[in-house]
Amino acid sequence: DVDFINPFIDSSIKTLNGLCGVKDIEAQKPYLLGEEALEVDISGALAIKSPYFSGSIAITFHNDVYKVIISKMLEENIGEVDLDNQDGAAEIINIIFGQTKAILNQRGYSLDRAIPSVMRGRNHKIYQNSKIPVLLVPFRSDLGKFWMQICVKAI
Repeated sequence: DVDFINPFIDSSIKTLNGLCGVKDIEAQKPYLLGEEALEVDISGALAIKSPYFSGSIAITFHNDVYKVIISKMLEENIGEVDLDNQDGAAEIINIIFGQTKAILNQRGYSLDRAIPSVMRGRNHKIYQNSKIPVLLVPFRSDLGKFWMQICVKAI
């Protein structure tokens, strides 16, 4: 449903542009994630719940892209992704969710608060053996590619 998905896309663009200075962000055509492995190293994820559905969202990055984005966000050069800076991925998805939640709650979705988490590891999968389809939204930017993954089911 584009009325549900588009606020996540718009909030991702606004957050990464405004908070991290990412430019020329363009959402590509969303599609259902199959068995292919994404070349990702770090993700910020959170569970989303409402009286109507439950699921989760995540934003995922390759280390090279994440390092530049977080360096811009923190206004300092990070050499490697580590315990000191990995929480930036959780902060990014939290801000995206906050903006999206405000829009969707005005539309009657009644989203609950959520606590973000971070996943790290080369080509990690957020949704292991999910029976629920995962919508993948690829993004392109001046700093490289990143992805948003959305997985929800009706209650």
